[in-house]
Amino acid sequence: SDERSCSTYNGCNFENDYCMWIQDKTDAFDWSRQKGSTTNLGTGPDRDHTYGNETGTYLFVDSAAPRQPDDNAVIKSSVFRPATSLGACTIRFFYHMQGRGVGALNVYLETSE
Repeated sequence: SDERSCSTYNGCNFENDYCMWIQDKTDAFDWSRQKGSTTNLGTGPDRDHTYGNETGTYLFVDSAAPRQPDDNAVIKSSVFRPATSLGACTIRFFYHMQGRGVGALNVYLETSE
């Protein structure tokens, strides 16, 4: 993920860990760190976006069995705060969704106000 103009976070390529991203405890299953192709052929990327090859790490969820409709995997970020008085903090990420039962990717914004 690439975060711009955020005072508390400088981006993450997931090479060493999940950075400041936290697995939610109330979901059905978790996100995983992966290098190269996913275990189910034709369902995931064969490389990450950062390095553009199979040596880079990315996050993914496996939607294959035993997953059920409406199962979800939630990962949360730390609080992003704008680094400037302009009040703009941008998050950018790359995603790949392919395969049977892939479902949807939802991104939610929570505010402290």
